[in-house]
Amino acid sequence: MTPGQIKLAVCGAVLVVLLAGVGIGGYHVGANGVQAEWDRDKLEQSQAQERAVLAAIAANDAAHAADIESTKATLAQYKESLYAANERIAADRADAERDRLRIAIPARVCAASATGEAASPRRADAIPGVETVELPEATERRLRDLAESADREVAGLRAQVLGLQGWIRSHGFYEVGPLPTD
Repeated sequence: MTPGQIKLAVCGAVLVVLLAGVGIGGYHVGANGVQAEWDRDKLEQSQAQERAVLAAIAANDAAHAADIESTKATLAQYKESLYAANERIAADRADAERDRLRIAIPARVCAASATGEAASPRRADAIPGVETVELPEATERRLRDLAESADREVAGLRAQVLGLQGWIRSHGFYEVGPLPTD
C-alpha cells in the first residue's frame, strides 16, 4: 500500500468513525427527545387524571352534602307529619272518650220540652237515623254521682251478704257457693 492509499484508508476510517459517532449521537439525541415528549405526555395525562379525580371528589362531596340536606328536609317533614298525626289521633281519642262518657238521650224525648236544657246540641248517634241530645253538664254530673253512690251501696251490700254467708257456713248451716263478683 502506498502512503497515499494509507492516508486515504485512514481518512476513510476516521470518516466512518465520525459518521458512526454522529449517527449514534443523533440516535441518542432523537431517543432523548422522544423520551422527553413521552414523559411530558405522561405528566399531562397524570395531571389530567388528577384533575378529574379531584373534580369527581368535589362532585361526590357536593352530592353527599345535597343528600344530607335532602335527608334532613325529609326527616323534618316526617316529624311534622308525625306530630300532626299524633295531634289528630289525640284529638280523636279525646272526642271518642268524651262521647263515650257523655250521657245523651234521644232527641224525640226533648222535642216537646221548652226548657233551655232541652236545647242542647244535637248530633247523629251511632245508630243510623237516631239523633241524641246531650244532657247539661250539671244534670250529667248529678246522674254520675247517683250512679257512683249506687255502686258504693251495691259494694257495701255485697260485703254484708258475703259476711252473712261466711257466718252461716262457719256455723254449719249449709254450704253455698260464692256469689258472682261481676
